[in-house]
Amino acid sequence: MAIKSFIENDLGKTPFSYIFSTKDRSNLEIYFKLKDKYEYRFQNEEFEELKTKILNEFGSYDLVIIPETKGRYLKIIAESLSHNVISVSKRCKTDILADLEQQKMMKNERQSLFNVLENMDVIQINKIKGNQRKRFRDILFEKLDFTEWNDKKVLLLDDSVFSGETLIALKESINIDCEIKVIFSKF
Repeated sequence: MAIKSFIENDLGKTPFSYIFSTKDRSNLEIYFKLKDKYEYRFQNEEFEELKTKILNEFGSYDLVIIPETKGRYLKIIAESLSHNVISVSKRCKTDILADLEQQKMMKNERQSLFNVLENMDVIQINKIKGNQRKRFRDILFEKLDFTEWNDKKVLLLDDSVFSGETLIALKESINIDCEIKVIFSKF
């Protein structure tokens, strides 16, 4: 059964649901398989079983919105939940750096952040210090208009939530009332 939780930050509490806790080692192994990490791979029918479990837990939707991802499995899972799947792209690194340049930061914080970002091909929130992540909320994803979906059943889906900043950034970029569900959570 999906577990209800919330992301708490300076914006308040954002509710979401998840199926697996990464505190359980067996769930962590499934997470690594879903992310194709550390030589973990799905065997035979394992992925189909996982996809069926997620569909049974989450149900179907008119629209599923996912963040841009290199992983192949999140999109497949999203497509099992809806025929309408939209992947929201991250903005290009140059534009993000230009927007960050306009933000007021202390010199040491700015230099530290820019050093980290310059080594990334694509901006990844999990590689950025926790106290600097909120700077990306308004600038990480392309802004999209989903107002035509306001009266539909919409799901914002991600494979995992750890700090929650990526989910919050995505939610703010789509500007629509929707459910938020993830497959894995540290909570």
